[in-house]
Amino acid sequence: MPNYLKIKEQISRLGTIRMVQCNFSQYSSRYDKFLNGETPNVFSPAFSGGALADINIYNLHFVIGLFGKPENVHYYPNKHENGIDTSGVAILEYPTFKAVCVGCKDTRSKCISQIQGEKGYITLESETSKCSKFSVNIQNTSEDLSVEQNDDALY
Repeated sequence: MPNYLKIKEQISRLGTIRMVQCNFSQYSSRYDKFLNGETPNVFSPAFSGGALADINIYNLHFVIGLFGKPENVHYYPNKHENGIDTSGVAILEYPTFKAVCVGCKDTRSKCISQIQGEKGYITLESETSKCSKFSVNIQNTSEDLSVEQNDDALY
């Protein structure tokens, strides 16, 4: 996505990165069926379903694409009795910062991400899969550097 490439270009302006936060939470249209005893593919261990594989993967891709392979990764899932993760938090450890990736199929929330450095931060106001709108904030000055792009995340 064009905005993803622009975010990548802006990271050096932030100074030493100290924290990255990504939240991609989208209540699944199939979650109510799942709670009522059905097992749609997205909530089936047999189909590699779950929040990490279906939704949080976009957050991981966003962070790893920007910063490379982390030194360590930990995943803390909220699991249903069938063993599938309906939501969870992945923590990626880098030499100077941590990245916290939240992915939920069992709740709704504003999808927002931030990359925080010692000199400023970038705020992404969309799912990490779309990178629709972002701003760069340096010394209390905000600059919207978003470009128009195809809104279809699978484009």
